[in-house]
Amino acid sequence: MLIPFREAVRESLFSCLLASCRATEPESRYSRHDHEEPLRALLSSGDDRLAPPPHRTFHTFLLAELRLAWLMLAPHLPRAAPRARCAGAS
Repeated sequence: MLIPFREAVRESLFSCLLASCRATEPESRYSRHDHEEPLRALLSSGDDRLAPPPHRTFHTFLLAELRLAWLMLAPHLPRAAPRARCAGAS
């Protein structure tokens, strides 16, 4: 769950932060592979101003990305078998 979550957060944050670069230079691409340090700095800041629209707080942004990661993984998870009911349970 952590990997899809981090990928979703990374993509959302960097695409939002780099949108003005793409507006100026449509062919520009972010290809830095060493994104861990800047990503950690962004996450550690918790600054609500960094929350991509439509999120108003960094907390709600992270919750939405966590939900997205869950939705991406859920179809691939095994379904739990129904539990047998105990005798005498109502």
